[in-house]
Amino acid sequence: MTTLPVEIIERILYYCDGKTLLNAKYVDETWKNIVEFLTQKTQIWKWCCFEEIPQNELVNYSEKYENYNDEDKWLNIYNTWYSWQNIKENVQFATFLCPAEIPRITYVAVSGNYIAVGSEDGRVKIYEKSWGLLHTARYQAVRITEITFMSDDEKGDSDSDHVYILLAYKTGTLVLTEFDGKLNELDVIQDVKLHSVYKKYLCYERRGGRITISKLCRHHPERNQIFCEITFLRIYSPNEVSCLHMWGGVATFLINNEVKVLKYDQNIAPVSSVENKVKIKFCLKNHPRLERSCHIYRDDIIICASTSSDMEQFLELFILGEKDQYSKKLFNSWEVLQANITCMFLYGSVFILGDDIGNIYFYHVPSWKTFNIRDYQKKIIIGRHPIIGIDVKENREHRTFFVTSSFNIHEVIALTPLII
Repeated sequence: MTTLPVEIIERILYYCDGKTLLNAKYVDETWKNIVEFLTQKTQIWKWCCFEEIPQNELVNYSEKYENYNDEDKWLNIYNTWYSWQNIKENVQFATFLCPAEIPRITYVAVSGNYIAVGSEDGRVKIYEKSWGLLHTARYQAVRITEITFMSDDEKGDSDSDHVYILLAYKTGTLVLTEFDGKLNELDVIQDVKLHSVYKKYLCYERRGGRITISKLCRHHPERNQIFCEITFLRIYSPNEVSCLHMWGGVATFLINNEVKVLKYDQNIAPVSSVENKVKIKFCLKNHPRLERSCHIYRDDIIICASTSSDMEQFLELFILGEKDQYSKKLFNSWEVLQANITCMFLYGSVFILGDDIGNIYFYHVPSWKTFNIRDYQKKIIIGRHPIIGIDVKENREHRTFFVTSSFNIHEVIALTPLII
């Protein structure tokens, strides 16, 4: 049998996609050595990631990767992304109860080596990744509703000894802190109704209808003004902001039934630069005492969970298109899951639902147009209490999902095939 010269095989593999490269490692020892040579001598896996993984997914993976300086980061990200295309066959799950004793948990956020946990009494506790307690603090004696790690530059600093943490309280107070062994208060914003964070940017709506976009300015001359305002707009009554979300240079708002967008990646004039993207029509309007909670994912997906007085719950999914174009889907969550959804989480191409009886459902979503709530790839029973939050981080061996109820935090470790 005639074989090709090594130089020819190397040249061919140099132009192949990542899936071909992964499979080539299993041909024989020569092919495996060639792939490893290309891995060491070129940025071939970074090229594969940027060419094959959708950009809005890749941002998630690169931000949540545990060790930013890992030499094999892009190879590992690509391998994990490829494995997750088939959750049923390629991913094995193991669930562990975290050892930390935290009464009345309200929120958990993860970044790099740090885990931040908020509670009903207003305390925030910072743990390292093996659950050793590093520090605890309380700025208000009321419920923490959200915790977000922020970055002061585009590269992120989640693996350094200095991180920014934004704490949201039910009183409408946002507290920016820094953690360098202990938590230090840097800035406070009052009367906040809604907010969203993307990297070093913060968008928030205050009572009175003003929406502001700011960014972290680490070297700002006045220490008490570490947030530098970029732009703002006003929403006047009877308009109401249902939800807002920042993603990749664009802030998206759902105001009544109108979707508006505002670009914030440069200094822009307020109000005049707001675009009216589309008006959406809700399927559910006339149910008695309907409660609706909406979430914007990235800049083109809106999912609303609507619960009527008889506890029947529906999911409305809006896929936004160009200029007044959108498509929508409606699902009855009780009919499909025999439970009400209490938590939704999107990471890359993986969508996760948590319900009020302690289950989580994994969906691989290559396209929202084909999404069906019935077609989940994996169901995991966490416990008996409603799921209130999910966060994630990943490394070479696995992704770890931190699934939270009011009483426990479970680590759901998703193992993917190791690269030989």
